[in-house]
Amino acid sequence: MSDSSPSPQPQPDTGASGSHPETPQGRDTVRHLARLARLPTAGPALEQLTADLHTFTAQMTPLGELDTRGLAPLVHPCEDDNQNLRADQVTEPDLSAQLLSCAPERDEDLFLVPKVID
Repeated sequence: MSDSSPSPQPQPDTGASGSHPETPQGRDTVRHLARLARLPTAGPALEQLTADLHTFTAQMTPLGELDTRGLAPLVHPCEDDNQNLRADQVTEPDLSAQLLSCAPERDEDLFLVPKVID
C-alpha cells in the first residue's frame, strides 16, 4: 500500500439498534454474530457477549496502528522450516471393500444414500 494515512477506525453504532458504550458493534450486529456462532443471546448473555466483543476489538485496535509496510505476509504463522513433520505414509490397512460390503446400496466404490434435499 502506498497510502501512508492510517486506516479509518470503526465508529460506534449510535443508532436505534443500541450498542455497548465505546463498541463499534451494535446489538443487532452482536445478535447476528451470535446467531451465526449459535451462541445464546437471551437475557444477560447478550450484554456479556457485547462486552466481550468490545474487549476483543479494543485489544486488536493497536494492531491496526502498526506500520507493516515492507513486511511480507505470512501464508502460515509457522513458515519456518523447523517443524518436525512426520513422513506421509499409509499406516492402516485398506478396509474400503470390507466397509462397502456393509452398505445397503452402493455404486462401485461409492456409498449410495437417499436424496434428502430437493
